Amino acid sequence: MINKNVSDRNRFINGILFVAVIALLATSVYSVYSAWRVGLAQSRAETASRLMAIRTSPRSTETPGINAWVSWSLLNSQFNGDHDESQRLKQLVLPKTDGQFPQEFRSLLRALRTAKPQQNDTVEILSDENLGGSTPPSTLEFRRVDYVKNKQQLLVLTARAERKVQDTIKDFASRSSTHLIEINKRWQNQPGFSDFPEFPGLRSPRVARFYVLNEDESLISLPLSHDGLTSENNRLYLSEGEEFRKNPRSPSFVSNNFFFNFQFRQPLESQAVFSGLYLDLGGLGLVASVITPVIYNGKRCALGADVAFDMDWEQFAKGLSPNLISHVAHIGNSDSASWNPWTEFLDNIPDSSSKLKRAIRELDERTSLDNESLTRKSIYLAKTSRGEDVIAIQVNRSTWLLLLVSATEIALPWTTMLLTSLVFLTLVFRIEHSRRKAVRAQRSATGQLQEKQNLLDTMQVPLMVVDPNTDQVVYCNKAAEAIGMSQGTFFGKDIVAPDHDSQEQYRQTQTLGEAHRRAYGIPIRVPGAGDETTQHAIVRSVAVTAPIAALQADQRHRLGILFLLDENADLALLLKQRLFETRQDEKRRLSGLLNHGVDSLARVLCQQADALCDNATDQSRIHFVQWLSVYLSERVQLLSWTLENWDREKVSGQQRIIERNTVEQTLEKYNQVFQIARRDRQLRERLHWNNGPISDATDQQPAESPIASHIDWDDESCFSVPRDGVFGFFLGETLINAVRHGKSSSRIDFAVNELRNRNELEFVVANDVDQGRAVTPQLKPFGGLAILKELARLSGWSEPNIEMHSGRFTISWRIPSIRRKHDGEAD
Repeated sequence: MINKNVSDRNRFINGILFVAVIALLATSVYSVYSAWRVGLAQSRAETASRLMAIRTSPRSTETPGINAWVSWSLLNSQFNGDHDESQRLKQLVLPKTDGQFPQEFRSLLRALRTAKPQQNDTVEILSDENLGGSTPPSTLEFRRVDYVKNKQQLLVLTARAERKVQDTIKDFASRSSTHLIEINKRWQNQPGFSDFPEFPGLRSPRVARFYVLNEDESLISLPLSHDGLTSENNRLYLSEGEEFRKNPRSPSFVSNNFFFNFQFRQPLESQAVFSGLYLDLGGLGLVASVITPVIYNGKRCALGADVAFDMDWEQFAKGLSPNLISHVAHIGNSDSASWNPWTEFLDNIPDSSSKLKRAIRELDERTSLDNESLTRKSIYLAKTSRGEDVIAIQVNRSTWLLLLVSATEIALPWTTMLLTSLVFLTLVFRIEHSRRKAVRAQRSATGQLQEKQNLLDTMQVPLMVVDPNTDQVVYCNKAAEAIGMSQGTFFGKDIVAPDHDSQEQYRQTQTLGEAHRRAYGIPIRVPGAGDETTQHAIVRSVAVTAPIAALQADQRHRLGILFLLDENADLALLLKQRLFETRQDEKRRLSGLLNHGVDSLARVLCQQADALCDNATDQSRIHFVQWLSVYLSERVQLLSWTLENWDREKVSGQQRIIERNTVEQTLEKYNQVFQIARRDRQLRERLHWNNGPISDATDQQPAESPIASHIDWDDESCFSVPRDGVFGFFLGETLINAVRHGKSSSRIDFAVNELRNRNELEFVVANDVDQGRAVTPQLKPFGGLAILKELARLSGWSEPNIEMHSGRFTISWRIPSIRRKHDGEAD
């Protein structure tokens, strides 16, 4: 009853602790999530501020971070939750090459490519005064703006103010203006030329200008009115020129990225670029450019068209981060080059945007007190006394996007901290309670472990603890000490048998992985009456998952138990079966090797000997019997050598050098044997050669030799074999196979090709076969093909390649060749 009450009380305390931990985790997750959201918004706002503050001078695209931030905002925007519409907008934001060109703008690309450059027309270069405009103030300018009049059509020209550029600008203006006028005519003649599909968040897409950018950074533009047509009112062109003149200290108006994307040495008709959405420096707002390369009199240029979009910037501002306080201001154009933009912005900000209005008022007062006049440009960045960043972006000619990056303080999670303190105190109490309980359990476990060790000592079962990192024995019981083990010895070095196979087996078992339990067999050294003896043992190894003080073991160690085996008693049945299977395999191997062709040769030798007894004066038969007896003896010895070296590594040392004349003599010897068999029907029947190339079943029996040879082999080249007779046996097997299975009344083709670039000799034996009798050769364990493969491996040759194609059977193999040095030749 007392134990039950204690258990119930422990469960109740653990339940309370569990609930407290769950409450702590929930509150912590919520607090961390809230702080993460606030910090994420603050980091995004600060990152956007730093991004938009990036400037590159003197390029006109001096704030690339602005376009990067606008593109990122459009890519991450959602329009009324419509996923498809958002995807269409994302495809419009990203740049594309000619292969991925947006379908909606291909008609515009065709208009640019269809109109070809025309002959130069006479043009007139005009200034603002000629068009009734105001003359810009006299300042240090790196770039000037003029107007080109071509056949009553006006275009805007901006170029470097350098004299060498102005000397060549008229030819460029003449040719490019004529080309742009022709493009505009073709574009307006297309049906529905001003109809572009609507995009989410973007309204009224239209072609706003056609332009040509020269490689010397000269730019000529043909601006179009809102309805896509040219205008007779000079105000359209003067307004374009004013936008080009905003930053006169910049040598160029368009980034060179528009120009360097093309490969002018490749066909120009297959190159085009869709720029994606960006803020136009010419005051058009959000535009996308379609650009293709063109060449005028050897001058590399970029021909383009700008498609302008009317974007709902108020809706865009609502979707920004809460840490970016935004407002869209609409102000009129100012003709002066120097002005105070903060005054203009201040009049357009409502009182509801108190933080933004306070920051801009501070900047306005600071500018007025310093009597500072700011140059009119498209981007303004300033910092207030509170460390807040104010960014003003001109998104079109009369609209500005104002941004204030405000810092947000992250509140400390006091509730979480209080709960954490309470749970921490509870955990400390429970840890101390558990420690005392663990000490008592350890004492009990130590007593039980001692009882188990006494049991193992009684049963004489060796127990040990080994550190797998050092292979050192950390602990062993009395039974382990009885077989020569002690603390500090190394199991692999001092206990495992010293032979190579035993040591390698032990190393492999130690690299099998991090399994908690594994068992393996290993021979170990056991002290006997005299010298040490080797006895097989089964090791049961278990990973130590918790420290065991009584065994001096921790989580690094492994606990092992050894079971010594007696071969005569424990392994008798297993060894008996394995020995029986091994002997059976050796019998089959020996039978297959010795019976392969030996029995047939023996029968032929007996038949020829009987015939020789009947006619003792037949000299050709006497020579054949003599050769056959020597061949049979050599074949038996070679097969015996093959059996001894079966499955070994490549035989070291080469006994015989084979030259070209040796191969020719060997081939001639087999040719003589086949001629003898051709004349003796009884001999062919014994050898089963009746249906092959040397059979006499037809009257059209060829008179020439059965083997047609072609040898392409230098006399200086040769190769080596590990034993005398290997090559002759290998060649004979392939030729006899061709004789036995070849097509009647055909010849055997034998070829040797020297692959000089690889230092190899390629041997090929081919013969025709009957389609009805053609079968795929099967590899028997110790058959003829297996013997050939083994001889090739032992000799260091390539594996024989066997092919059957269109009624033709081919065996080929390659042998590494060596070249002899002539007497007196230097190395």
